[in-house]
Amino acid sequence: MNPWEKIAGYLDQAGYSDPGHDDALGAVWPGLVDLRANAEFEAADLVPSHIDPVPENLLDLGDRVVMLDWEYSALSHPLWDLAYFATEAGLSRDERAILLATSGVACERRRFGLWMMLAMAVSLAWCLLRLTHETDDKVLWTKEVARRRHLLARSLSEVSD
Repeated sequence: MNPWEKIAGYLDQAGYSDPGHDDALGAVWPGLVDLRANAEFEAADLVPSHIDPVPENLLDLGDRVVMLDWEYSALSHPLWDLAYFATEAGLSRDERAILLATSGVACERRRFGLWMMLAMAVSLAWCLLRLTHETDDKVLWTKEVARRRHLLARSLSEVSD
């Protein structure tokens, strides 16, 4: 699963031909263009991945944690599942450090942060798709788009400072 292709696909399905359009990724798009140079997807580095490791897809059995709902599983970058989980679970800096240290994936903190921003961008694009296709939950998806756009903009600005 190439996250950059996933963003493009979600935006296309949502009817956005211009990712920089105000209703699409808007002001965060230029930051994502810069991010792409530092978090490029290399097909040679792929590993089996869950793709959607949100907290709701984890079951704590006491002695172990089991991941559910593997319907989106695919080959992806080694940092994808970790970055997406850290983003969706809202892990603190200390929790992210523990996640990385116990994962067995060698990665510097800055690079992991870049992959977290990429995960935020995929999540934002998915929410935009839901917003354009949902009829019952427009208020929910409008709030989610605004929240995720804000978090991504803040993260991108911290990297550029």
